[in-house]
Amino acid sequence: MNSIVVIENDTARRAMVIARRTGNDVVGMIKAQQIDLLKEKMRNGVAHFIFYKKDGTLREAWGTCAPSLMGNKVNHFINRDYYQNVVVYFDVEAGDFRCFKFENLVKVF
Repeated sequence: MNSIVVIENDTARRAMVIARRTGNDVVGMIKAQQIDLLKEKMRNGVAHFIFYKKDGTLREAWGTCAPSLMGNKVNHFINRDYYQNVVVYFDVEAGDFRCFKFENLVKVF
């Protein structure tokens, strides 16, 4: 049985970045799809997820990208070039923006 998988351009770009960083094409695609799920959840409300921080420790986070939940931070300046290959989110516990590298996502609840 043949099947066709359709992915968006952003997902394909993320998969390539992750595959290059991890040296594994399968990990690249799986993590890119997890990031799509996370971003969808954050657009619609608060998402619960886990990722590795720069120092290697695990971080459990609750974040959003929904303007209605960010208060007056919605117009916060973000340098898009610097944040091109990371997930940027508004940390509802800290009340500020945070980010992590694509490949560091562990789980989306």
